[in-house]
Amino acid sequence: MAFFKNLFAGKSESGSPAAQSTPVDPTKAIIFGRYTDANKSAKQMNAWTRSNDLFKQQKYADAHEAFLEYLRDETVGNVEWTRSGDRIDFALTQGSKIIRGYSTPEKVHAETDLARFDKPSVAFMRKLMTLNFLLNYSRFCLKDDRICMKFGSAILDASPNKLFFSLKEICQKADKQDNLLIDEFSMLQPVGEEHLGLIPDAEKEVKYAYFQKWVNEALAKAASFDETKFAGAISFYLLATAYRIDYLLMPEGVLVADLERIHGIYFAKDNRPMEAKNRDIIDIFKKLLEKPKEYFFESFYRTRATFGLVNATNRQTVADFIFNESANDVWYVQNNHPDVVKTIYEYIIGYSLFNHGLFTGYQSMFRIFMETCNADFFAALGFQPLTGVDGIPIKERVDARIAEVVAQERKDYPNFSFITANLVYTSFNDFAKSYLKELDVLDFTPALAPTSQA
Repeated sequence: MAFFKNLFAGKSESGSPAAQSTPVDPTKAIIFGRYTDANKSAKQMNAWTRSNDLFKQQKYADAHEAFLEYLRDETVGNVEWTRSGDRIDFALTQGSKIIRGYSTPEKVHAETDLARFDKPSVAFMRKLMTLNFLLNYSRFCLKDDRICMKFGSAILDASPNKLFFSLKEICQKADKQDNLLIDEFSMLQPVGEEHLGLIPDAEKEVKYAYFQKWVNEALAKAASFDETKFAGAISFYLLATAYRIDYLLMPEGVLVADLERIHGIYFAKDNRPMEAKNRDIIDIFKKLLEKPKEYFFESFYRTRATFGLVNATNRQTVADFIFNESANDVWYVQNNHPDVVKTIYEYIIGYSLFNHGLFTGYQSMFRIFMETCNADFFAALGFQPLTGVDGIPIKERVDARIAEVVAQERKDYPNFSFITANLVYTSFNDFAKSYLKELDVLDFTPALAPTSQA
């Protein structure tokens, strides 16, 4: 599946390979994992403090401009604005939507288009009314031939705290519901997607092939076990697969909602037996396998975001989860189920990436683990593999990557360290177990004042 070798090779003006040209590295553009706004810089945190102080002084335009500085992630380019006197016009990017708005001395307003239609339909209007009951700050409405979401507030009520939760709601709901509405109602068409980043077909081919591969492997493993005696093992396979798809393939649209349904089915507090939940998840995966390739290709595109899908998670919560879940390997180790053991380890990392807003140090270290665990996928995308042909991580390459992360993290967390001498390379599972132990004790004590996560 080395699709990228030919796609990104240098070419002359006539289209033939150019021996002297420098090939483009396709891996630089590939993103893994959902955006998180959990890691605010000192500049952003100072802007938040300034925004609150200015709002209390009734300097509303200055307060709202500082608030936008707080939201803006300079590494992503997710927030833009212009100011003219006491009026600010702004735009926030959130996945498939751009939320545009303004702040004046009288009010704050924000809106975005979700879909367009040729004529109104009772069916989708009833759906919108139902959805409106679930909203706290914004609302779905019709404007000409479009479905849109709006938020508005008098300036006196538009504090930074209210703006944060209001804009977060409209951003997250609009980004999710546009795809769900279009998928449910055939009379709706997409609108306002010109900003989406395209992905090369070669990359889509790899992602589609591995979606099929991973799901089929998980279903085959589930079918090979007794659904009652090995309900736990089956759950690990199914969940690890869903989290792997979300992190490595980065699908958008309705496919994301399906992954969230899988997560929600398993963790719902409904007292249903585990094997019943597994059957429901298996049904979802089977239905996804029946989808045409075009469905998946339409789900693969690059986006930017302003708000993360999950809230920031402190270090202790992540460490406790790693420690507690690692104990699930004992029975499977003792009874010689190495494939289940490996899946448990990947489940731990995958769940953390899916369900926690993580420090960048965790994100970077988890990325290294996912590369060792899915070496064939990364090789198909053109990355240098971190494991050998025997499936065991290559010490020199892993150590070098870890050293890069440690050097970067120590700029903000001087006690951050990862003792590579403690890693065991006798087998993949030995490596993974030792790697998880080191992740459990990462130190994120900040150099100066604690961040919002501490």
